[in-house]
Amino acid sequence: MSPLHRIKDHLLVFPVRNILIGLFVTQVLSIAFLLGFISFYNSRIAVNEVAEQLQAEVSARIQQHMQEFLGTAQRINQLNADMIAKNLLANDDIPSLQIRYLGLMKSFDEPSSIYFGTPQGGIVGAGREVTGEFYVTETASMRAGDFVKTLVDADGGRLSIASTVPNFDATARPWYQRSVQSGRPVWSDVYVLFTGDDVAVAASSPVYANDGALLGVVAVDISAARLTRYLQSLQIGKTGMAFVMDRDGLLVASSLTQNVVISEQDGALARIAAVDSPEPAVRSAATFLIAHFADFRSIQEQALLRFSAERADYFVQVTPYVDEYGIDWLTVVVIPESDFMAQVAHNNRLTIGLSVVAVLFSIVVATVLAQKVSEPLQQMAESTRRVGEGQWTQLAHRSRVIEFQELVTAYNQMVTQLQQTMEQLSAEIALRRQTEQVLRDSEERLSFIVSGAQLGTWDWQTQTGEVTFNRRWAEMLGYDYDEIEPSVDSWQNLIHPQDLPEVMHTLEAHLRGETAHYQIEQRLRTKRGDWKWVLDVGRVVERDEQGAPIRAAGIHQDINERKQAEASLRASHQELELALDELTKTQERMMQQERMVAVGQLAAGIAHDFNNVLSAILMYSQLCLREDGLSAQVQKRLEVIVEQSHLGAALVQQILDFGRATIMRTRLIDLANVAEDAVHLAQRTLPENIDIDFQYPGAPMQVNADPTRVQQALLNLLINARDAMPIGGVIHVKLNTCDHSQEGLIQCAACGPITGGRWAQITVIDAGSGIAPEHRSRIFEPFYTSKGPGAHGLGLAQVHGIVKQHGGHITVDTDSEQGTTFSLYFPLHESGEGTPPRLIPDQVTENAN
Repeated sequence: MSPLHRIKDHLLVFPVRNILIGLFVTQVLSIAFLLGFISFYNSRIAVNEVAEQLQAEVSARIQQHMQEFLGTAQRINQLNADMIAKNLLANDDIPSLQIRYLGLMKSFDEPSSIYFGTPQGGIVGAGREVTGEFYVTETASMRAGDFVKTLVDADGGRLSIASTVPNFDATARPWYQRSVQSGRPVWSDVYVLFTGDDVAVAASSPVYANDGALLGVVAVDISAARLTRYLQSLQIGKTGMAFVMDRDGLLVASSLTQNVVISEQDGALARIAAVDSPEPAVRSAATFLIAHFADFRSIQEQALLRFSAERADYFVQVTPYVDEYGIDWLTVVVIPESDFMAQVAHNNRLTIGLSVVAVLFSIVVATVLAQKVSEPLQQMAESTRRVGEGQWTQLAHRSRVIEFQELVTAYNQMVTQLQQTMEQLSAEIALRRQTEQVLRDSEERLSFIVSGAQLGTWDWQTQTGEVTFNRRWAEMLGYDYDEIEPSVDSWQNLIHPQDLPEVMHTLEAHLRGETAHYQIEQRLRTKRGDWKWVLDVGRVVERDEQGAPIRAAGIHQDINERKQAEASLRASHQELELALDELTKTQERMMQQERMVAVGQLAAGIAHDFNNVLSAILMYSQLCLREDGLSAQVQKRLEVIVEQSHLGAALVQQILDFGRATIMRTRLIDLANVAEDAVHLAQRTLPENIDIDFQYPGAPMQVNADPTRVQQALLNLLINARDAMPIGGVIHVKLNTCDHSQEGLIQCAACGPITGGRWAQITVIDAGSGIAPEHRSRIFEPFYTSKGPGAHGLGLAQVHGIVKQHGGHITVDTDSEQGTTFSLYFPLHESGEGTPPRLIPDQVTENAN
């Protein structure tokens, strides 16, 4: 060996103490550097995550607030449009509209004004000033003209005229034109208030009548100031901010400034562009977004970005907000990175200091430990070799160094735990073999139970659609085992079409995990083509990591005999219930007829006697009026007596009609002409908010009837319909002929079901509140009324008497939400061809039933 090699070998040989110290210190330094780097890296990741979470939360809250904020306007428009379209609120009643809109302004904080524009250019509305005062607006007669804005107090009392705009035409306004052109609810463009304090946006919706005619446009103005105040109320980190802009980059609201409007050099008001905002953060964020996306309109989904401006780093999140009515805005949340990095820098400095101390301390510790490390390492190597040979020996080394003593103790514990683990593993292997044997025994017993209970079993691989079923499953439907394809499609094809939707709904709900098990009764087609009832029970027995089903199993049980027995039992029960119900109704009708006959006879007798008394009073009162020299006071009193006598006579006539004791002059008439005269007479006496829709087939309907009595009955029904519709509406009067020998029964309110015959039918339909259930059985009783003081309760009793005198019938159909329908049936006169005259006086009879 050359001297050079000897020197090299000597220099490359180091004491084990120095090697251990060097390696230990190097390791500590590496760990300290790695920990510092990981700490810094994790801190940056944590900052990013916290910033993203904060931005996402703030953006979500802004989006939710905007949805509620803007959605209120559309809901108010829908409510106002429905009330006008349904004629619940007249579109030309300026005071009522102002009172309603003023009430809505008090109920909702979001709108700045609510108004209604007409096709004639007029407008009516109410609003709230920026300072909080309420006002109402209008144009005369709801037509184009001077627009007057009047301040009002909290109760709607007018205070003073705030302003007047001459030559105002609502139809020329963008909110009106855009809504009418689109034919649906829309938003206007964001515009600057004439005060220059803020910007606003208008929600408008057209209102159409039932025939499709345009009634006008309802609208709500939303001030962006309320959105600005909401943004300013948000806590966005320490110095974060948020703003909203449209797709043109013009500001709508900002958390840094109250006013998003500027005055141009010529004095005109204009909105501030985000890139020109006086706030540096808003300006920098908008400039970065336009540079990144090239155009605000190309931002179609939420984006999380970072940018630097003025030697500072920022997190920015931009989120589109689009609704179905035309809003297309962008919400931007900006948070400076410095809000989070101060604590990170402090932690990094602390980490570096602790690392330096740890390195110095490790050098000292390494020097001490290096002197003692050789002996325990050798012993551990020897012990490890013996453990590998299956000799569970432990170290007996004792050291004055605590760390080495703990190392030896830990090593001994490791050996002990390894020995225990091996013993437990051996025991678990034996237990698993025993469990597998028990499982095989259990499966064998289950097979015996299923076979004894005659149950069909199925095992379904949900992802492939393959199904495994036993022979009983096929035999239950009359098939051989190999005649049915083992797939879920084969089972679905056997299900009854009426049962299939419910079966699949129940199965899919269980597959999604919404129910603990799947159970349903279904009909399956047998091989012979008939249907058999089967109870299908099962559950998902295996799912993947995402919760999607992999495997499901269950049974089929034949329940056809039970279902047939249940069907027979239900049929018998229904027959008994129908018989009992018919018996009860027959008994009630007989009792009602007896009561009505008794009351009618009593009323007729009293009416005849009372009529004689009234005749005497009327005659002598009229004789007294003919005498000369009567004072004005006496003459007025006699006239009152005559007037009240006539009213009494009319009341007696109604009682006689009910008691069927009045004399009728029947003649052959065209019922359509008589009904038309009654409708025209009633229309002149009804309020303006009630119309009559009169419909008849055009062909004559001949009946033997007293036209005066028929008109009286129809007028009574129209008056009742009027009283049931205090807010107005339409009364429908329909005429028709029907042959109930072919079309079914007449459910007469007094006689019960009536079969056969040819009838002329008059139907009166109102849109009122209907007849309460507690009053329905007594509506034809004389002197019974639910209208309160002033009503004598003879109107429907008179209708009932007139119809029965003509040999007809009456039906009633009432509902608390759809109003009441009365139908009068008169026997049709059997005559030859040709059109009869309006009234045919050839046949005159006396009827005093």
